[in-house]
Amino acid sequence: MKKKAFICTCAASLLICNCVTAAPVFAADYSFIQKVENLQYDAEFQAELAEEEAIKAGKADTSWFDPDDPKEVYEITTEQQLFGLAKLVRTRKIEWKVNEVYTFKGVTFKLMNDIALTKNWIPIGNSEVHLFEGVFDGNGHTISGIKINGSQEDNQGFFGYLAGTVNNLNLSGSINTYGSNIGGMAGTMTSSAVVENCTVNIEVSGTDKIGGVVGESNSGQVINCHNQGSVKGNVKVGGVVGENWNGRIEQCSNEGTVVSKGKGVGTYGTGGIAGRSVAKSAMIKESFNRGNIHSGNECAGGVVGYTNAVGSTVESCYNTGSVSGPEDGSYGYVGGVVGSIGEDGVKLRNSYNAGTLKNGKYIGGILGNYTADYYNDIGRSISNNYYLNNSAKAAVGKDREGKGKKRYSKTIVPMSSGDMRSTHMASDLGNAYRPDTSGMYGMNNGYPVFIWQENETIDRNAILKKMRIGYKDSFQKFFEENLYGTVSGEFIIEMFNPHVYIENMFSELKDKAEDMK
Repeated sequence: MKKKAFICTCAASLLICNCVTAAPVFAADYSFIQKVENLQYDAEFQAELAEEEAIKAGKADTSWFDPDDPKEVYEITTEQQLFGLAKLVRTRKIEWKVNEVYTFKGVTFKLMNDIALTKNWIPIGNSEVHLFEGVFDGNGHTISGIKINGSQEDNQGFFGYLAGTVNNLNLSGSINTYGSNIGGMAGTMTSSAVVENCTVNIEVSGTDKIGGVVGESNSGQVINCHNQGSVKGNVKVGGVVGENWNGRIEQCSNEGTVVSKGKGVGTYGTGGIAGRSVAKSAMIKESFNRGNIHSGNECAGGVVGYTNAVGSTVESCYNTGSVSGPEDGSYGYVGGVVGSIGEDGVKLRNSYNAGTLKNGKYIGGILGNYTADYYNDIGRSISNNYYLNNSAKAAVGKDREGKGKKRYSKTIVPMSSGDMRSTHMASDLGNAYRPDTSGMYGMNNGYPVFIWQENETIDRNAILKKMRIGYKDSFQKFFEENLYGTVSGEFIIEMFNPHVYIENMFSELKDKAEDMK
């Protein structure tokens, strides 16, 4: 034993001596480059090991894929096949050819049933090289139990890096990381990527560019997607998309709480639909937020925190959630729809705010801050917007031109809650809207909704609980005294609840019943 120890010690000493005497032979910058490359290689190697271990834990099944006989459509039925897809996208076709990878462009994957994951998830794709370019058809099914915990890597989500299409898919789970570009469905989207008809209920957290559905969209399209999970990050945090760079967001919604923890002044944004929506073709259209927004950043908005560039558009959007800026109120812009518009030519049209606004230095019913230089352009770029008159003292919190209320009198209009719930309000906002016929206890508290929104199931017991006690007792007594035969109280509620406020209609019914006696 001692002899072996002695030999090992001598060998180690000899190795150290060789290293010391050899070092001066090489130039200093060469040694530095070599060291950096070694560190990078080591980090990549460790990441690959971690991925391999996770994939092994998930027992990846790639038996369905034959590279010599590829198919146009693959059916996914098991957790192991999902892990297999993730493994293949991260695999090189030929080990020594970096860009020879499986992206599955032109290939469709169809989910045939719900799948509950039992192992920690490894995203499908993670970089510009290892990305998914195929079509993933969720077929209306749900993948639950998605879990990514403690990762420091960027591009995390069910898809890490998406250049293809995902549709008709529902997800649930949790993604808690320390990286950037984190989203429930996709961490990063390219210009060719589309996410459509999807629902995400995932608790998502990270640092920069964090979204309930997508972390960063680089000219991608997010259509008819809905987030129900909480979203937390430092900067550029959105209920649907963290940063929408030149992309399109249409007919989307957020009902989850959105929180940005980063503090300080800058164009960082926090919003119900997008944290930031920037570049000339960036669009948010026919989308709404019901979730509560809590921002430590400079810009917080019910729909979008910050937007800029001529041509960028926020059109036919609404907010009913609460929006709060920095708690100390020493800085920050808080807007019912947009936190801050940073350039001339941004279009803000046919939108409204019915949510509460607080904190921040500047608070506006529609806009927290507007930096446009040209007074005469206001009517062309900002038009037909409304806000509850008790949500803010002014339509715009801070205005570079300082024109005051007069400047916005025809473009942003304060309204009472009664007027905003009126039947004509939807037509005033434009053809994207319809009245909330379910009344003040229904889908949207009586405020206008979009035509694309389906009628939500109304809980009649919940409606009755919200009624004042006096009305509730009289309502019950009225049914007992006046209903007979096959007609039930539930049927009566079914008849009139979709069209009027329950308390007012009850009074009318009661009067008519008295006249008939």
